[in-house]
Amino acid sequence: MVSTISSARLSPDTASAAISYLDRYLSSSRPSANRARNDRREYQRAAMGCLYVAIKVHESVEVDAKAMSQLSRGMLKEDDILGCEREILEALRWNLNGPTAGHFVDRIVDLLPQNDKAKEQLRRDARQQVSPSIMQDYSFVPLRRSTVAAAAVLNSLKGIPRSELSLEKRLRFVASMSSALQVDLTSKFVMAVRRRLVEVSVSNSLCEMSSLGGSSAKSEVVDGEMQRRSSSVSLECN
Repeated sequence: MVSTISSARLSPDTASAAISYLDRYLSSSRPSANRARNDRREYQRAAMGCLYVAIKVHESVEVDAKAMSQLSRGMLKEDDILGCEREILEALRWNLNGPTAGHFVDRIVDLLPQNDKAKEQLRRDARQQVSPSIMQDYSFVPLRRSTVAAAAVLNSLKGIPRSELSLEKRLRFVASMSSALQVDLTSKFVMAVRRRLVEVSVSNSLCEMSSLGGSSAKSEVVDGEMQRRSSSVSLECN
């Protein structure tokens, strides 16, 4: 689904919403959802249906079922898309406007003063950690999007120089975040989410590097980078 969204040049929020709709739809008890869990073509139909709904909700451009059929390279007919749209809307009970992890990142970062130099870099880096290619990892499916967003922001804080965000401001910001979300940001659970974000992010990034030769070399680089970033996460939390 992510590659389809990328080729169509849709926004990351549309992608995140589509993935969220698909996860919720597949978790429902509807017979069509059960078929999608066990049949590849039905799964692809559900994925395109969720993407169709997400585009209608989050994009300003108008896309019809014919265009979605073309986007699927003719694998799905217009009637397939329209029929799946109805099933998805009924399964989700029309609850389509839940915030994505990216939306939570924006709100969390807004806790910093408006004129803070570090604000936009923090927003950009944290949003990258909750990009659709990362959020489609199934370890994040049962988690609150606000918790994943907070973990991404905490990870991104380490990339902000102290000259731009002092220790005092950092501590005040983290305290405000914890209070707003009612989450213990020093807990082992949040630490585990932070580590998983790093693992998926590093794995996705390095697997795209065509300059690496053999798979063993790539594996060594991935393992080394994961260890380095995980160590950084541990030190920052202590």
